[in-house]
Amino acid sequence: QSLDASTLFNYLGYKSINNNQAAFFAESYSGKANKKNIYSYLFDKTSGVFSTELVASFPIESAMRSGTTEMKISENGKYIGLLNKKFATKKDIVEDDIIMLDGTSGKQLWKKAIPLNGDSYEKSLTVTNSGKALLQRASRGFKLSNTLTLVSQDTQEEKPLQENVMLQDPVAISIGQADFLLA
Repeated sequence: QSLDASTLFNYLGYKSINNNQAAFFAESYSGKANKKNIYSYLFDKTSGVFSTELVASFPIESAMRSGTTEMKISENGKYIGLLNKKFATKKDIVEDDIIMLDGTSGKQLWKKAIPLNGDSYEKSLTVTNSGKALLQRASRGFKLSNTLTLVSQDTQEEKPLQENVMLQDPVAISIGQADFLLA
């Protein structure tokens, strides 16, 4: 990618892919080009060389209205989840994007747009050991309500929480083939 003074970068995180490679993830956004890109920078430890791969690209209104991206890794390290939270006002209905990557190769497994109404926002992302994304959605304003949304390549399931329950940094674990959420 080309660099110019109007392109800004945010570091998202890194994941050791294998004994010889590590992947670093960053988002770039340019108000001049009206787009946001998510990149993977793969470092080969044996050769000392970086290679760059474009993971996803999204249109934006401006640099100040570009939204944000969140990255999480499953507890077993097999999956990397990226959540692109688009900029929206309270009235807007938007679609945030989830991208699930293979944690052992860095390759995209699936990508899905998730509708979000203006009454709530994505509070956090958790990645399960089976490669699903768990979104915690919170209501805007004074209502204390949360909804968990379990997303896979093929499904999206809403699970409302009891009133006044607020989760902080939930963690997904597995026992056998079953996924559990610790909060």
